Amino acid sequence: MTARPPVRLLADCEWIHEPAPAAVVEGTGLTAGALAGIISAPGSGKTFVSMSLSTATAIAADWLGHRVVAPRPVVYAVGEGQAAFPLRLAALRTAYELRDDEPSGVWYVRESFSLLNADDITALLDGLREHLVGEAPGLVVLDPLAAFMAGGDENSTQDMSTVVAALNRIRAETGACVLVDHHTGWNAERERGSTVLRAAMDVMYSLTQADGVLTLECTKLRDGVVPAPLRLQLRPVAGSCVVELCTHPTDEPAATLTPKRRQVLDTLNAIVIDEPVAFSRWRDASGVAETTFESAAAALVKGGWVHKTGKGRNARYAPPGPLPPTPDSPPITPDGGGPITPDHPRGPLGPGVGGKGDPDTAARDAMRGGA
Repeated sequence: MTARPPVRLLADCEWIHEPAPAAVVEGTGLTAGALAGIISAPGSGKTFVSMSLSTATAIAADWLGHRVVAPRPVVYAVGEGQAAFPLRLAALRTAYELRDDEPSGVWYVRESFSLLNADDITALLDGLREHLVGEAPGLVVLDPLAAFMAGGDENSTQDMSTVVAALNRIRAETGACVLVDHHTGWNAERERGSTVLRAAMDVMYSLTQADGVLTLECTKLRDGVVPAPLRLQLRPVAGSCVVELCTHPTDEPAATLTPKRRQVLDTLNAIVIDEPVAFSRWRDASGVAETTFESAAAALVKGGWVHKTGKGRNARYAPPGPLPPTPDSPPITPDGGGPITPDHPRGPLGPGVGGKGDPDTAARDAMRGGA
C-alpha cells in the first residue's frame, strides 16, 4: 500500500491572498462553495422560495430585492411533490416572462438518490458534468433533505455526518453553493435531527408563515453582516403560486388580536410572575390546539405583544414590561436590542404608544396583576 504524502502546512500570509468566495446573490450570504439551508415547517412555502431563487440565479434576475451577480446554471433535485411540479414551473416561468421554448437554465433531477451512498453521489456528479458540458453550476438545490437520505436516521450523528460529507463533496467538486431545504422539529423553531447539519452550515434561513405573510430570516451566517428579514407573500399565477415581496401593511396582521391570540396572550400574562417562561410551558397552559398556538404565538411575537429572548430550546417569552432577565441572557427588549427606555416603544402600534400611561400598556399590566 502506498503511503499517504505528508500533510501540507499553509502559512497565514499565503492563505490571506486567496480570493474571497464570489457572491451568488448579493447581501444574502449565498456564495460560491457555501453550504446553505432553508428551514421551515411543512407547507410553509420553502419550495416556492427555492424555485424562485433558482430561476433568478439562472437568468440573473434580481431576487426579492437582491442582485444576482451573473447568470449561472442551477441543478435542482426534486424529492417530493413531483406530480404538481409542472404547475409550479408554469407559474414561475409566467412570472419571469419566459417564452414557451426558452429554457431558464435550471436543470431538474427527478430520479431518486441517497446522500448516504457514495456511488449515488458519483452518479449525480457525472450526470451534472454531462448535461452542463463543463460549465460550473452556481447553485445546487436538494428539496427536501429527508427525501435524499432514505433509510437513514436524521437524529443519528453518524448518518448526518455522512450526509454533510456528501454535501461537502458536491460543493467541492462543483464549486456551487449547495442549498438544502429541511423541515423544522417539534417546536417549529429549529430543524429536525442532529445538530451536525447546523454546525456544518455556512448560512441558514428560517421561513415562517402567519396570516398569509411569509418571513424569511437569516438565523446563521458564518461571515459577514446578517441581512434583514424579508416579508413575503404567495401570489396566485397560472393555477399555482409564485413568491414575491409582501405588499401587506407591516403592522396589520400582527397587530390584530383575534380571540385565539387574546386567549394565548392572556395565558402568558397569567403564568409569567417574575421571569419569562419556556415555549412548552406557555403552550401547555394555553389550552388551544398546538398548531393554533404556534400560529398565534408567532403573530404575538412579531407584533410586539410578546417579548422573546433566546432561540430554540433556550427561548423564553414574556409580556411587555421589564422583568428580571433569565440566567446568562440579556435584558428583555421588544426587538432583542438594548434595554427598554421611555423612548423605546413597547407595543406594536408604533412610536409613542406603549409607554407609561398608555391605555394598552395599563390593560396589559392589569392582566398581569400589576399596577
